[in-house]
Amino acid sequence: MSYRRLMLTQYLGFITIGFAASITGPLVLAIRADLRLNYSQAGLVLSGLFIGVLITVLLGGTWADRFGKKRYLLAGGVFMCAGLFGCMLAASYPWLLGLTIITGIGFGTYEIGMNALCADISGANKGAAMNLLHLFFGIGAVIAPVLATISLKLTGSWRPAFGIIAIFPVIVSFLIYSLDLPGPVRNVEIKKGHPYRNWFIWLCGLTVFIYIGIESTFFGWLPAYWTSLSSAASIPASLTTGIFWLALTLGRLVSSRIADRIGISRFIIIITGLGLVLAIIWWFLPDGVFATVSVVFLIGIIIAGIFPTVMASATSRYPDRTAEISGFITFFPAAGGFLLPAGFGRVADKMGVSIIPLILMILSALIFISAILTWGWAEKRLKAAG
Repeated sequence: MSYRRLMLTQYLGFITIGFAASITGPLVLAIRADLRLNYSQAGLVLSGLFIGVLITVLLGGTWADRFGKKRYLLAGGVFMCAGLFGCMLAASYPWLLGLTIITGIGFGTYEIGMNALCADISGANKGAAMNLLHLFFGIGAVIAPVLATISLKLTGSWRPAFGIIAIFPVIVSFLIYSLDLPGPVRNVEIKKGHPYRNWFIWLCGLTVFIYIGIESTFFGWLPAYWTSLSSAASIPASLTTGIFWLALTLGRLVSSRIADRIGISRFIIIITGLGLVLAIIWWFLPDGVFATVSVVFLIGIIIAGIFPTVMASATSRYPDRTAEISGFITFFPAAGGFLLPAGFGRVADKMGVSIIPLILMILSALIFISAILTWGWAEKRLKAAG
């Protein structure tokens, strides 16, 4: 089996889920107008992807380890392709929500299976490998808002963008079918005991739950917040999420170079602390295009390494159960992605989208506290226990 071909498949798979994760946010205003949705309904559509992921992660990681990652990923490609093509044709809110959930099942399958593959083959440099893999998620997420803008400009409709993205899981499925995928690495020094009985794994999950709240604040509601700025007309709202995803992509490239050198524990605590500082600065700055663009870009770079580095930290503890641990960790951002955008939508209906900087500051404080608890306390206890 060609190692390069395997890596290409993983990278293209993550570009695909980057497309799927970030295409709805830039198009949410057009979708609202076309299907006559309120903010709460739009928030549920943004959450629909994560409902599908939640369905997947309940048993998906265990199935991938037990029955093989190849079959698991091929099934995920079917769900994602069907869901995206269906969204393109959806004529009502219930249909769009249901098909977004189907897309989310495929999304969750790709995320769990490809994170596990990365953990299986990356050896000692898991922090670098995970950040590099997730960099390609960012590439897809950067391209998607551009595709959304082109779709709106050329056709006046949000639908063609979904149809174009639906082609990618077909390509990935052909690549997966041609590969003989490796199983998990076996190690005689694996720590015994059930992973879910230690606080460390649960706190890793809490950290990425909060992280997805920060991420979804940007890719879900930044375009709506942008339209509330009187001086923002010079840049299309649909392109604003691209600023964040570009920063996230560059940040993951940087993180892939430094996470293992600094040490995973110290790295996560540092970047969550810096993210909090920037969120506080944004809250106290006056509203404006320059302040918004600057803070969004800097926060994207700083927090980019959180999710992949947490995944690397968690899967390295149980190298014979990489898909199961990947699925368990993925459950938490899926739950956050389901609950938080819809919750933000309800808040926006009552208080307006200008509340977004305050929400970000609160989430940034929570994730910093979670990082200290996880890698400053729980991990030390785990190491002390042997």
